Amino acid sequence: METVKHKGFKYKRADIPEFPYYKIVLDESIYRYQIQAVDKAGNVGYNSPQLCEIPVDITPPPSVSNVSLTTKPNGDVVLSWNPVDDPLSGVQYYKVLKTASPFVLVNLTSQTMFTDPSSELEDGKEYTYTVEAVDNAGNIQMVGNV
Repeated sequence: METVKHKGFKYKRADIPEFPYYKIVLDESIYRYQIQAVDKAGNVGYNSPQLCEIPVDITPPPSVSNVSLTTKPNGDVVLSWNPVDDPLSGVQYYKVLKTASPFVLVNLTSQTMFTDPSSELEDGKEYTYTVEAVDNAGNIQMVGNV
């Protein structure tokens, strides 16, 4: 793949005879494409007037913070945490995991609270919970245990 610099941008030309294009790499989060048409005789048309922008999110969301655990009188365990703000693609959901040697997934939620019913807990057993934020691009950020 050939790389060309022009006006401060890096252009990469793909070697696809049926579909030549230039990819302008601005940063790790947005790719912009400019397209040229090429007919079977090899005649190259003008560049497309607009760039197609495709956001790419490879950054995990920020860590879940202020995770707290309380117990209801009936024995249910309630976890709560602050919402995560992921400026690139937004948070899709939270994964709640607890120890069962190893951690097991107990819930997926878009809320910032989860109740683990006492019917799911054994008396006298110690549990550790973990909450992970998952953004819309599928990136996962783990928080410390509670």
